[in-house]
Amino acid sequence: MTQQLKQDCETMKEGNRLLVFNLIRTHSGLSRAELAKITRMSSTSIGRIVNGLMEDNLVMETGTGQNKLGRKATSLDVNPGGRFALGIDLDVYEACIGLVNLGGTLLHSRVMVFENGNYNEDRLQQIAAEAENFLDGFSSDIKENIIGIGLTVPGHILWNSGELILSPQLNLHNIRLKALFQSHFAYPVYVDNDVKSQALAERLWGMARHEPDFLMISMGNGLGISFFQNGRLLRGRDNIAGELGHIVVKPGGYLCDCGKRGCLQTYLCLSAIEKRLKKPLAEILSEAENGDAKALALIDEILEMGSVWTANLINIYNPPLIIFSGKVMKIWPDFPQQMNQLYGQYVWSHLKNSIKIVSADESPLPSNARPVLSAAAIVFYQYFLPQ
Repeated sequence: MTQQLKQDCETMKEGNRLLVFNLIRTHSGLSRAELAKITRMSSTSIGRIVNGLMEDNLVMETGTGQNKLGRKATSLDVNPGGRFALGIDLDVYEACIGLVNLGGTLLHSRVMVFENGNYNEDRLQQIAAEAENFLDGFSSDIKENIIGIGLTVPGHILWNSGELILSPQLNLHNIRLKALFQSHFAYPVYVDNDVKSQALAERLWGMARHEPDFLMISMGNGLGISFFQNGRLLRGRDNIAGELGHIVVKPGGYLCDCGKRGCLQTYLCLSAIEKRLKKPLAEILSEAENGDAKALALIDEILEMGSVWTANLINIYNPPLIIFSGKVMKIWPDFPQQMNQLYGQYVWSHLKNSIKIVSADESPLPSNARPVLSAAAIVFYQYFLPQ
């Protein structure tokens, strides 16, 4: 057997193992016989793969039932305690560190609070040292089954190198973030953009668990999008795919922090909205409800721009699911439902009523744990979902 053929065989084996594992992960309670039927593999092959997954503590037997012929069948499920990941979320005024299991449960966490949002290398070193101390508190059984550390940050991240090119929110640029944290740990470190990592968490454990095609739109102090197609996160060449906020929608329009005028971000992101009337969004919404003309005009403009671009994204990507997330949703929880009602006037008629638009707050993932879960999801996605 040639070396290439050996490599091809190993790749096929690993692909089959991932296929079986992810079927068990997404369809709790499947039996070996059902797996064989779904995958069209032999019972012997399925038995060998399942036994291997059980030996690795990734899968466990959870009970017995009866198949269609009345025979007893043992059901299978993922072993949530079989693997762990450390998640670290960097936000403007705090850093959250947490231990997450394979089932997507945040087991332990720690929060570091900062007086200001100006990050620098000293602060990053401080966070890495705190994460080391956090890990020291766990038993050897847990430490031996940690498969990596995920770090999520707002801004532009080069995926392969883990270099932070720019994060306006954290006042950081050109930081070798992965290398900095890797020097503190024996575990592999992965770094990704916060919007992409949120989508990974929804794909692994949340609303998109059974949906391989979906979009996640984050509306906060910036405007970004993550999109999954055929179960894969689309990154683009430099991991910048999804910079929705910097699409120019009105040449010569409002000045964006990127230096251009008329970017979509200047109409839909939180800081730009509040800058327009020099008031918090909650106050603008309240004034609009009470009939204030300026507030009403601004809200109408936001809804129109939002529904136009929701329709455009549906026309371009044809997703069955769009998840809205970000700070705007916290203040304006009705926004996704309003998009659901308004996008139809701008979308191609064949795509009307073919999509579900929801808020991330409807996710089964706890909102207070979501940042750390998103960071840990970077690790689990890398290990257990096909790349």
